[in-house]
Amino acid sequence: MKLLKCQNPPWQSLLVQYGLGAFETMLAVDGEIPLLNAHKKRLANALKAWGQKSECEEINELWLEVKELAKNANSYAKVKLLLGINQGDELIYQITISEQQKPGTYSPVKLQTQKTWGNLSSAYKSCNYGQHYLARQKALASGCDDVLYVNEEGDFLECGIFCLALLSPEQGLISKGPRLQSVSADYFLRAQPDFWQESTIHLKNITDAAGQIICMNAVQGLRQVCHIQNEQGEIIYTAAPCSNDILEPFNQSLFASQDEEENEL
Repeated sequence: MKLLKCQNPPWQSLLVQYGLGAFETMLAVDGEIPLLNAHKKRLANALKAWGQKSECEEINELWLEVKELAKNANSYAKVKLLLGINQGDELIYQITISEQQKPGTYSPVKLQTQKTWGNLSSAYKSCNYGQHYLARQKALASGCDDVLYVNEEGDFLECGIFCLALLSPEQGLISKGPRLQSVSADYFLRAQPDFWQESTIHLKNITDAAGQIICMNAVQGLRQVCHIQNEQGEIIYTAAPCSNDILEPFNQSLFASQDEEENEL
């Protein structure tokens, strides 16, 4: 395997021509990436899908570079790793760092439902992000923050940049369909298995949901969903803002906990 750092991917690369690339967007807290090993495992799935080695000296050195850059970041920073296929077995990559808000300080999220037929087309979201990007642009144009996919039966499937869940004091966190390799959701599955269960919420009974609808990802943490509307602009769900005290313990747990597995990097 050859690995080449590249600020501007070549036009003839398979990354540019066919979108054969993947990315990991990570939160660095005080110079450390709390969910680093979860991100490594998810990116390894993309490498395997491309027929590339997921564990080798070049990939290990790439993650060391990510960790080194994160050390020099601010208290909260977004670290984005883009990896793609150039030609043959040569991979190209880019790492960028930008300032990021502290999890728990974000405003509630507004979602726009958009119908999709069957399940979403990729088990690894960032290998197939064109669909999500275009759908989210449509949602942003309507004044919402993200798309919420629903199938023909009205089941909630997934958001564009978030994993959707229901937060219930009695039942814990309940996922709403395919989690699509969500780093944040996978962390809760592993760290708090008794506080996670698979389930589904339907459009037709959304107002009867026994809990707070939330969304989460590995950079912004848990955020409340306060508003859902359909493509015609009709509001189908609203919720009064909840106290940050409800979400704060989960955000602290998610980002203050270093992965214990494979910490030798």
